[in-house]
Amino acid sequence: MIKNLVKLSLIIFLFNCCSDSDSGNDSGDIFQKDLTIIAQDNSHLFQIDILNRASNITTTNLTETLGVKKDYNFIKQTGSLISFFTLNNNNYSVFQKNILTSEIYSNDQICTLDDRESKNIPAASNQKLILFTTEWDNADTYNFLRIYDKETKNCVKLEINSGFINGNSATFVNGEMVYATYRNAEKRVLIKINLLTNQIENELIFDSSFGATIRGEELHVFFLNKDYKVYNTSNFDLISSNTLQSNFEIPFGFFKTDFYNNEMLIDFLYPQPAPINQGPATVDLTTGEIVRGENTLLWDLRRKILADYQMDVSLLTYSVDLENNVVVCGYSLNYYPNVPDSGGIVYSNFEGEILKLVEFEYVPIKVIIR
Repeated sequence: MIKNLVKLSLIIFLFNCCSDSDSGNDSGDIFQKDLTIIAQDNSHLFQIDILNRASNITTTNLTETLGVKKDYNFIKQTGSLISFFTLNNNNYSVFQKNILTSEIYSNDQICTLDDRESKNIPAASNQKLILFTTEWDNADTYNFLRIYDKETKNCVKLEINSGFINGNSATFVNGEMVYATYRNAEKRVLIKINLLTNQIENELIFDSSFGATIRGEELHVFFLNKDYKVYNTSNFDLISSNTLQSNFEIPFGFFKTDFYNNEMLIDFLYPQPAPINQGPATVDLTTGEIVRGENTLLWDLRRKILADYQMDVSLLTYSVDLENNVVVCGYSLNYYPNVPDSGGIVYSNFEGEILKLVEFEYVPIKVIIR
């Protein structure tokens, strides 16, 4: 019975790609914002746009139109610009698409590196491609930033400092500013680089590891000892300092998130062992208390999908609209013999209700609320 239901769910309802199943709610009342889903099958990447209160669903094969392959290494979002980075020898090829204008761009490398220069972390702003690189001189490590102007095709090599940059979370692009953190001896350094002037504008030096994010013109920094500081992004002046009595964990380095009033969205770690590691929650930035999502939201949602739709799913990715209390999760159907990989999205809220379910032929890997 379950196998037949899964086969039925793969029937294409709109544009030969998607169908939707209502649970008694009009989609226009559930969610007003448009969505873009990045999804995949065994050999292709797809862009699925869910527009006009979910009344218009279209699919674009990104592998055929953009040339990006399924085996890319990084996917990064800067506003409406989606960038795919794929390892290419000692560099990265880049494929980009603006999901609002449909403008595309590609390049087989980010600058031409020197002989002793090794690629590290790629990223992009709207106007520039950037690549953090490393050079070693005996026991010393030196970090550089390659900045490639897509319009002029000029490349700048900016020396950052000696130290150690490691991991995708070491960078954060905000407009035409890039923030980076690196370890220098026992210190942790945070710098801001202006991509329009190719200059390091400010730096902060801390004694311990931290997690940081940007909210408008504010830099929010969270420390292991629960100290929480807010700085002005223009000059790094301290705005406020607090100690949070928190029971949540902040990842080291930079992380992207959303805010609503005094709440900040976090990835809340669930007790283990469990089929789902974490889910969305919000924390009060005054007290450090969890406001929404402490009830292992995604556990409950997975159980409800199994009970209501007789589908065993894995919840893979999610995006949240805090203001409207909507959580959109991408899921894949767990393996059934002779049934192709498929998935969809489920509209929910922090109360764990199933508001709407939209099924795809493909498996979502990223959910974007426009």
